[in-house]
Amino acid sequence: MGMPHIPIDTLTDILSWLPVKSLKRFSCVCKSWCSMLENPTFIAQHLKNSALKTNGGCLLLTGFDRRRLLDHDMFTFLDGKLGVSACLSVPIQAKYGVKFLGSCNGLLCLKRNLESDYLLWNPATKQHKQIPSAEPNNGEPDHSFYDAFVGFAFVAETNDYELVRVAYHCYSADQSMVALSQVYSTSMEIWREIDSPLPCYFHQSDGCYKPCRLSRQYWPPADVKGSLYWTAYKFVGESEVNVIVGFNMVEEVFCEQAMPELCRTKFLYRIQPVELKGSLGLIDYTPSGTIDVWVMNGSWTKQYRIAPLSSDFLGVKEIASDIRPVGYWKSGMVVVRCSYRNYFQPLYLCGSNNLPELLPPEKRPGHYFSEVCNYIESLVPLTTK
Repeated sequence: MGMPHIPIDTLTDILSWLPVKSLKRFSCVCKSWCSMLENPTFIAQHLKNSALKTNGGCLLLTGFDRRRLLDHDMFTFLDGKLGVSACLSVPIQAKYGVKFLGSCNGLLCLKRNLESDYLLWNPATKQHKQIPSAEPNNGEPDHSFYDAFVGFAFVAETNDYELVRVAYHCYSADQSMVALSQVYSTSMEIWREIDSPLPCYFHQSDGCYKPCRLSRQYWPPADVKGSLYWTAYKFVGESEVNVIVGFNMVEEVFCEQAMPELCRTKFLYRIQPVELKGSLGLIDYTPSGTIDVWVMNGSWTKQYRIAPLSSDFLGVKEIASDIRPVGYWKSGMVVVRCSYRNYFQPLYLCGSNNLPELLPPEKRPGHYFSEVCNYIESLVPLTTK
């Protein structure tokens, strides 16, 4: 007796709820199944179901062992119950570790420290792709590279995944600073310069206009409804003022967004833009040790406050040399990192009404965590058609 016929719509719906590991095996069943699993419509439905199944995604922790710098960086995936669902090595050699630049629809964007190229990686399908360096070759001897900031996002209007790079260059002749902005398209596989300038301010001491300076952060820029957001600073008179600089991925223009008044003069490393349920938010780690969570809905509103971070609050006996937020999870929880002298850096999940919860893996001296983000397993390929 043969197998009963299953309507294609029913079969497609069943398969769209399965994990990628199972689907990769099923692609060998027959050519029609393989073709279906590679269909963009099926991939989009599977991505949607993965987000629903995991209530928005799992938590991804990146890190490496400082005692063995030549080893691959490790990526630990935590499920909704904070159990370890996978632990993978980065698929490239990185002598000095990798920098995590963003996560979008199951794709991770990475950069090897002290190197100029980038990497796109889908941990579920195990596909990875090298992205060439974006360094301009202008051949000017008085032109030196100063610093660069990179974001990664999906552009729904063009069905494309893109990298945005803002690089600051200094001209030795007059020490002037210029910003060069570029976009890399995964479908076109090219870097191109964009015309939109960064928001500028008038610097009274130098008597000229200068671009806002993006600030180095522990987290990737916030990806909110097709725009990327970084913290930045400018001068108003002789005073330094914090702002948010956004980049619209569709219109390819920069914009400036004011911060809450209480955040405008703080150290920028204490402030981080995040995506909060489809809106722009801010995590503000105050000097008193509390964490304030703000959201922009026409104006800035403080959503909640987490009690002052301390060894007593986190329930640890040893006094930490540094305690700071390093990530934000889908459920409104802030991930906090403690640093100790032996390089042990445990992570805690803290919320407005919850006691802090220690995240796995268990204590391993020497293990160093660098970044935290939301992650959704997907079949998304590294090139879009």
